[in-house]
Amino acid sequence: MLRKLIQLGTETYVISLPSAWLRQHRLKKGDGLEVEEAGPRLVVYPASESRQGRAVVDVSGAGLMVKRVLGALYKAGYDEFEVGFQSPDELSSIKEVLSELVGFESVEEGKNRVLVRNVSHIIPEEFESLFRKMIFVIDTMAQEGLSNIKAKNWEKLDFTASMDFEVNKYADFCRRAINMAGHRVVKRAAPSYYLVEQLEKIGDSFRDICGYCAGNRLQLSKDVFSAYANVSDFFRQFRVVHGKFGIGAIACFAQRHYSLKAELESLLLKTAKKELPVLFLLKAAESDIFDMNGALMAEKL
Repeated sequence: MLRKLIQLGTETYVISLPSAWLRQHRLKKGDGLEVEEAGPRLVVYPASESRQGRAVVDVSGAGLMVKRVLGALYKAGYDEFEVGFQSPDELSSIKEVLSELVGFESVEEGKNRVLVRNVSHIIPEEFESLFRKMIFVIDTMAQEGLSNIKAKNWEKLDFTASMDFEVNKYADFCRRAINMAGHRVVKRAAPSYYLVEQLEKIGDSFRDICGYCAGNRLQLSKDVFSAYANVSDFFRQFRVVHGKFGIGAIACFAQRHYSLKAELESLLLKTAKKELPVLFLLKAAESDIFDMNGALMAEKL
């Protein structure tokens, strides 16, 4: 719908708001509105909706999905959720996942019920800083994993795998920030959200490679070790392209992908059975890294 600017004084301009929209959101004179800049657009919404408020869920019988349910509430932007449960294992899962939710704590616990609340002020504008930290930690995991496998330092390799805990914390925070603040913290919310999702998956792949090699005291063959090094370097190439985007750089990124894809597919035909899990994880990581190209271009162009 078209609205014309009305000038009040020398510096102030106003527009009228649709009465049906005001009635729908029960807005009246004096109520607050949030106004966000989104490129050439302004996004206007009731101040009461700037936070998701409270949710009530029952995770009884949810099994392995208990942590994912709470993670989804956190990422959606809720500031408080009441969680029903039945078993001690479910309560243990609830408490375990709380350690990953930045700023959240259990503030009340009763029989078959836990109240979780945001107790500290988390600034969505920290998105860019924590997004870059997430990339840095994944890069560090990949490089240290390589070094520890080469040195057969299995204890340190286990520690390297545990670094994915930090990746998950940063990823959850970034998704929450996008859902809460959208264009206030990123240029284009949908591509940025996709990048965060992919980065968490890539972190999981490097974690599982480290965990598998450490658990099996597996010294990789020369070819598979070289493939790991190449995939690790490919992620570092993504990091460079993300930090300093250019069409030439993204073209080189694509060229490297097709070369790596062929290398990994060739190795599948001759790799020893014990190394196949590592190779499958490397193939998944390489594919996930390249799949970020579309979102990266949508975000940067």
